[in-house]
Amino acid sequence: MPSATVTPKKQQGLAQQQLRVSENNSELEKVACLTLQKTRTEHPYVEINLKICKGSPVIAGTRIRIVDIAIEYEYLNHTPDEIINAHPHLKLEQIHDALSYYYENRDAIDKKIREDKQFIQKLAETQKGR
Repeated sequence: MPSATVTPKKQQGLAQQQLRVSENNSELEKVACLTLQKTRTEHPYVEINLKICKGSPVIAGTRIRIVDIAIEYEYLNHTPDEIINAHPHLKLEQIHDALSYYYENRDAIDKKIREDKQFIQKLAETQKGR
């Protein structure tokens, strides 16, 4: 049986083929990611009603705003279980849906967080002299 020897030229050819396959997979991955990013998820536990919290997204059937859950999770580093302990009337699936909604709408919700923080800072400054 002849032994299979791999010459440097064959190695280079194999490396180029692997690179082309890798580049093609990379393009497919990019397309898949872009498609997923454009896909909107249903959020059965999130509700927007102008009569509740001035139209801020809330957990359905409550007045708990999604922005508040996001703050507890992202800024206070609470786990979903810790958030449940702070809000015992909520279910774990409601928290996860709220966080999913937050991540899909992160830019807008983070903007709201910054605006609220600035408002509180201005309010605190006006109250210092009293």
